[in-house]
Amino acid sequence: MFPKDNENRSFHPTHYWREIPNGDRVERPWLMYSKIQNAADCFCCKLLQSNVPATLGSTGTKDWKNLARNLACHEKAANHQRAFHRRKELEIRLRLTTTIDDQHQEKIASESLYWKNVLKRLIAIVRMLTTQNLALRGTSDQLYMPNNGNFLKIVDLMVEFDAVLQEHLRRVATQEMYTHHYLGKTIQNETIQLLATKVKQKIVADLKSTRYYSVILDCTPDISHTEQVTLIVRFVTTTEPSENVPAMVTVGEHFLEFIDIDDTTGAGMTNVLLKKLEDTGIVIVDTRGQGYDNGANMRGKNRGVQTRIRELNP
Repeated sequence: MFPKDNENRSFHPTHYWREIPNGDRVERPWLMYSKIQNAADCFCCKLLQSNVPATLGSTGTKDWKNLARNLACHEKAANHQRAFHRRKELEIRLRLTTTIDDQHQEKIASESLYWKNVLKRLIAIVRMLTTQNLALRGTSDQLYMPNNGNFLKIVDLMVEFDAVLQEHLRRVATQEMYTHHYLGKTIQNETIQLLATKVKQKIVADLKSTRYYSVILDCTPDISHTEQVTLIVRFVTTTEPSENVPAMVTVGEHFLEFIDIDDTTGAGMTNVLLKKLEDTGIVIVDTRGQGYDNGANMRGKNRGVQTRIRELNP
C-alpha cells in the first residue's frame, strides 16, 4: 500500500514501476510498503532468500532520498533474481497443484477419509450391540480366534463384504499398524462412553423441555459388591401432529447412570442425588414425584431420602 498524505511522501507511487529504454514501464511486483514500519521491502527476498543484507530483503529501507537508485541496484542483484525466480516457480506450482505440500495434503486427506470410514463402521457395530444389550467381548480379544466376542465376530463377518474393513485388517495383519487399530477393548469402552454421553444429553434436553419430572432411585450392590445407586427419571414427552400422524403423548422412564456410593444413609443418599441432579443441570424444584424401595434409608418418615427431598420441595 502507498503511504498516506500524513506519512513520508518520499515513497512515491512511481517507485512501483521502472522505465525501460524503449519508454515502456515495467511494474515491480516484488516491492512492498509497510505502513507500520514506514519502510520499503522486497517480498521475494524477505520470503525466499536467506542471508540477505539488512536492506530491502530483511528489515526494509527508509532511505527515501536514494530509494530509486537502491531499487534499481536491488533488482539487478543475483540474490534478488534467484528469489524472484523461485517465487514465479512457486506461483506456477501452486496454480498447477504440483507442490510437495499439495502431495502431502492429498495424502493426509486420503488417510483422514480412510480412518473416518473405519470408525463409522466400528461405531455402528458398538451402537448395534449396545442397543440390543449384547456383550461386546469374550474370553479372547484376538481376531479370528474362538470366543473373541460379538464385536470382533461382526468385524470378521463384515470383512467378507466390506472393502474398507478388508483394507483395515490387511494393514493390521501386515503390521503396518501396531497398537492404534481401534479394535481393542479400550476404544470399545471409549465409544460406549461417547455414545452414552450423547444419549444422556438427549434425555436431559427432553426433560428440560418438559420441565416437570419424577425421580426413581434404587440402591443395590454390583457384581464386585460395590454399592451403586441407579438413577432414573420419568417424564412425559409429546410430539407435534403431522399430516397423517396425530400428536403423541408418551410417559417414559429413562435411565441416567449408575452412581457408586460409600454412605448409604438417608443423608448420604440425598446428597448424592442432589449433587448428581445439579451436575446434570436438572433442578430439584421441578420434581413432582419420587420412587424408592422399602428401605428405611429411602422411605423413612424421619430421615429417609423421601422426607429430605420433600423438605426441599414440598
